[in-house]
Amino acid sequence: MLTLTIATIAIVILARQPQGHGTSMPQWVPVYPGAAVQDSKLDQDGVSGHYRFFAGSDTDSVLNWYRVQLETRGFTSEDYGDNGQALRFISETEQLEVVVTLRAEPQGERADVVFGRL
Repeated sequence: MLTLTIATIAIVILARQPQGHGTSMPQWVPVYPGAAVQDSKLDQDGVSGHYRFFAGSDTDSVLNWYRVQLETRGFTSEDYGDNGQALRFISETEQLEVVVTLRAEPQGERADVVFGRL
């Protein structure tokens, strides 16, 4: 039983590492499917940080994916910025936030995800 538990923990840890980078994200921070992370950092508190990736999808698809993922985890969303390409997600009960910002670039949509405590 102990071996199964250790193996399960190892699988969960490996699954939380964004593709292309070794920094693990906290369990409450979703990582876009197939994201090839270009830059990531997790602060020493293990709660705050950021990551960046280029998405092959359009802005609406990426933002809608984050909306579904975070709202099912109890976060509420609000527009962030004037251009409609950023959303801020807040969990009042957990005192956490995630901000997802997208920008069009020649390689595709660049997504910046910043997360931490309120």
